[in-house]
Amino acid sequence: MPQKRRRPGQQRVAKNSPEHRHMALAAARLRTEGKTQAQISEFLGRSQADISRLLEFASDLGWYDDHPRLSRDTIPEEDWNTMEQKYFVDYDLGDIFRDWAPAGMKVDIRIFPEKDSAFCIHAASRLLDLIHNCQIFGVMYGYSVHLLKVALEQMRLRLRKINDPDFKVIPLCGDPTHIINVELAEFTASNLAGDFQRILTGKDPTGGHTLNGVPAYTPIRFTLPEENGGSMDLQSFIRSIPGYQLIFGNGTRKNKGLIDQLDGLVTGTGVLRSNINSIENVQSTFIRERLRQEAGRTTVEELRDLIHGDIGGVLIERQGLSTSGQDLVDNLNKCWVGMTQDHLRNIAAKANKTKGMPGVILVAYEAYKAEMIKVLAERGFINHLIINEEVAGALRTLGLKKP
Repeated sequence: MPQKRRRPGQQRVAKNSPEHRHMALAAARLRTEGKTQAQISEFLGRSQADISRLLEFASDLGWYDDHPRLSRDTIPEEDWNTMEQKYFVDYDLGDIFRDWAPAGMKVDIRIFPEKDSAFCIHAASRLLDLIHNCQIFGVMYGYSVHLLKVALEQMRLRLRKINDPDFKVIPLCGDPTHIINVELAEFTASNLAGDFQRILTGKDPTGGHTLNGVPAYTPIRFTLPEENGGSMDLQSFIRSIPGYQLIFGNGTRKNKGLIDQLDGLVTGTGVLRSNINSIENVQSTFIRERLRQEAGRTTVEELRDLIHGDIGGVLIERQGLSTSGQDLVDNLNKCWVGMTQDHLRNIAAKANKTKGMPGVILVAYEAYKAEMIKVLAERGFINHLIINEEVAGALRTLGLKKP
């Protein structure tokens, strides 16, 4: 749970007043996260008898049942948003991110339980709130996004369906061809985009916005003209594929693609941990994909010195690289088939100035990614951060360190 700062005290609260409704909703939310009445009592600063009455009140309004489970369809949006801000926004962490992020950049942070299933359900619920403000939404490849999809499927009967006929979910990268036979194909961005579309609208995707069969990365030796004497250019071939053109455009002003109309996207982030020295043990899919395809050109150890990690497949370079090191990272990103740093930066900047537009939504639940999250915040790549308490604790610790 967030740090217990600015929470209401033991003052008497009139039944059915706004404060009473928000407190009852907070108690119900905590109960669905597996918290005991004693833990809820300590967090809200009320007696256990008060908590019992608050839960009963929430149940009478149809907000909460004994499973325990929240029924979001019955909860007024204004009550939900006010409750979230009042009880679940970590102001200490918010202050830390304001120091890290570029001036004027706002990062909304939501912290959910550490248990996998509880985290995924609440993270998916928060994601759903944000998606409802979108007409075009993007998804990345990965296990984190897959877990959110599974949680949304579990919530399917209680979901608020999106009825906008123009709403669409699009993939933002191709397939990792060198590891797709090792890892499940259901993790690909195109398959996840189709799944999200079906879950959120109740309808199959239409319109051909898919990157199925498009490689997420093409090796430098086959891709860059300076590497192959200009005799072949795989990127030009990929740009001719209809699905790619629909999403990323064809490089002309007349056809910029759906990505330039994107309202929001969800992604995870990957890092090269210090104790990993073999390609097989690299957990980030798209770092491992590059290492496999560029065997002989770079190594785990070298790449770790050059990059912080990746977000949505985009490598984030360290500061102060040598010319050769910067060139290598640039080339590894040039051969990437998906959104770019410019896309991320532009989407995040636009969302920061546009009310209701969610922009870049980052989901993380491993504490070792805290350093990477800090870097992404510093570079203005995050609008919404969905994390668990373990990650939040690691970020608070980073925030206490002097630069």
